[in-house]
Amino acid sequence: MSVSRTVPRNTPNVDRQRYAVGRMVIMIVFLGVYLIACGPQDTATTPPTLESSPDMTTNTEPFPATPPAEPLPTSPPAPSPDDTGMQTPTDDAIISNDTNIEAAREALMDYFVALEDGRYQDALEYYGGSFERLQYWFPLIDPDDHLALFAEGCGLLHCRTIRQVVSEEQLAPTEYRFVVEFVGADDGTFVLTLPGADPVSEYTYTVIQQNGQWLVQELPPLRGA
Repeated sequence: MSVSRTVPRNTPNVDRQRYAVGRMVIMIVFLGVYLIACGPQDTATTPPTLESSPDMTTNTEPFPATPPAEPLPTSPPAPSPDDTGMQTPTDDAIISNDTNIEAAREALMDYFVALEDGRYQDALEYYGGSFERLQYWFPLIDPDDHLALFAEGCGLLHCRTIRQVVSEEQLAPTEYRFVVEFVGADDGTFVLTLPGADPVSEYTYTVIQQNGQWLVQELPPLRGA
């Protein structure tokens, strides 16, 4: 006796349903994994905190202050004579200056003493000025005969000694100016009086050193009226 098995007609449909459900479950699982993997994440990171090492010391001192700007260099003071090696004025220089003016004054005195004494050759040794006035007054005398011009000139000029030096002034290292008065009548002060002019009692003379010799540059004053 044979037994026949009866297979339900809907078996293929059941398998298909199971297969579809399985795929759906797998897809759901993968979708969940994907969402978890690709979902939003907190990307903010906290910087690591450095822990101080026992071998490292923390410098708590403030930064050093900016040093003050150095002042701009100024021009050095003018060197003193001692710094430059130049010698400062000494007493010798003052004495030398006094010696010059004394020599110039002495030449002026000797010039007029020689004229008063009639020693015209000696007077010429102290004179370094012009002879034009004497040459104009005495055109008949040889212009180069200074001795004769002096001799004749003292007839019109006051060839007398100096009574006193009123003032003296240095014009240059080798040039001096003297204001003097002359001895007049009765040993008084000579005063020049000319018509229409004020009386004059003081006269200016210049003495210059030339070739090592002190020379007077002016003639004696006129005798007057």
